[in-house]
Amino acid sequence: MPFNLKGYKIFIASPSGLEKEREAFAKEIDTYNINEALPRGIFFQTVGWENTLPGMGRPQSLINKDLIQCDFFILILHDKWGSHPGINEKMQLLELKKNLELLLIVIKKKICQ
Repeated sequence: MPFNLKGYKIFIASPSGLEKEREAFAKEIDTYNINEALPRGIFFQTVGWENTLPGMGRPQSLINKDLIQCDFFILILHDKWGSHPGINEKMQLLELKKNLELLLIVIKKKICQ
């Protein structure tokens, strides 16, 4: 018999090197869905950069489009952030600034709903 679910998307972000941590977090969400959320009519879908379909444009721009569609944002950090060491510090700061601006857009979007 069909039933209704209220769905929420959770974007899990992290620098490279934390793939295992992202996977562990996604597995915890899956377990929570089965044991707690689904019986209450709720479902949490995890989303990450690895789920972004390839397309035209800069990869980060495509990821940003996916991020804007999410209801929650989880950032996992450890001992590094930003692009690979070959990029200069000014570019890392620019990347961080753009991501913070995008996060503010997402927050404003959710507050104004």
